[in-house]
Amino acid sequence: MKSNTGKVRLAMKKKWKSILLINAALMVASGSASAEGLGEVMRRITGIGQDGAQLVQTLAFVAGLVFVVGGMIGFIADSKKDGNGPITKKTATIMILVGCCLGALGSVITTGSDTVWGDGAADRGRITIPQ
Repeated sequence: MKSNTGKVRLAMKKKWKSILLINAALMVASGSASAEGLGEVMRRITGIGQDGAQLVQTLAFVAGLVFVVGGMIGFIADSKKDGNGPITKKTATIMILVGCCLGALGSVITTGSDTVWGDGAADRGRITIPQ
């Protein structure tokens, strides 16, 4: 008789994943549960979304820096090995272009979100001095 332990283990993994996902959702919602009304809940969720967008922008900028530095190192290695480096000039150029695009992603997200969901004033381009 064949044992079904593999299927049982898979079912248990799925069960634990769903339990963990539900617990994570409850932890996120618990901060909003103490809100006084639906408007307060939506303001808190909007704040969480803004924090997530800031995290994506930061990670994209750091990844862009890594790509640009990697591309420059690739150019240097390729020139020292007379065209036989570990990274070709084409790959290094693509790495630098991707890095520049990732670095600009934060500005694109900010401008796009201000245009779509903001008031369209786009006062991020102005220099303001707090007093």
